[in-house]
Amino acid sequence: KYKHYPYYFCRQRGCSQKGKTIARDKLELTFRSHLSELEPPKPLVEMAAAMFRDCWEQQAAKSASATKARKQEAAKVQQHIDQLLDRIVEASSASVVQAYEKKIDELERQRLLLLEQAEKPAQSRYTFDELFELSLKFLGNPCKIWDSERLELRRIVLKLAFAGHLEYCRETGSLNSKKSLPFIVLGGNSVR
Repeated sequence: KYKHYPYYFCRQRGCSQKGKTIARDKLELTFRSHLSELEPPKPLVEMAAAMFRDCWEQQAAKSASATKARKQEAAKVQQHIDQLLDRIVEASSASVVQAYEKKIDELERQRLLLLEQAEKPAQSRYTFDELFELSLKFLGNPCKIWDSERLELRRIVLKLAFAGHLEYCRETGSLNSKKSLPFIVLGGNSVR
């Protein structure tokens, strides 16, 4: 008489079950089992983590080679500037000297830009583990995050695990949903 019994209401327009209720515990138990079906096999998660790590390392190598190429280009520009300075010393016409000085200014700006880009490579200030640890844990076991019972984390699980709204069928007692792309790719157990 004095206990609370939480329920979910159907608010879908045009649904034959609109306004009817379903016990929270029954629905959440069904959802929990549905969510556990999303869990991909551990070898697939490990393989995905290895693939992400390889991509991360390839991007870091590209960034390092781009930095090296910019430094080499800056050195070539400096050589060109030195050549133009030698020609200025030999030049006798004021208009030729002025043209050389203009070209040297342009090359100096280009060299400084290349050096600045080389000093600020496009690398992340975080490591792979710092950035992807939680994502990989979520992909490996979304139920663990759901079980934390924090509302904001549960909302995140709903948004990340399913591509659309969940639909519950009272007659069959099943949830209908579409998996999100990461779970489709990882190929967890079959969920429509």
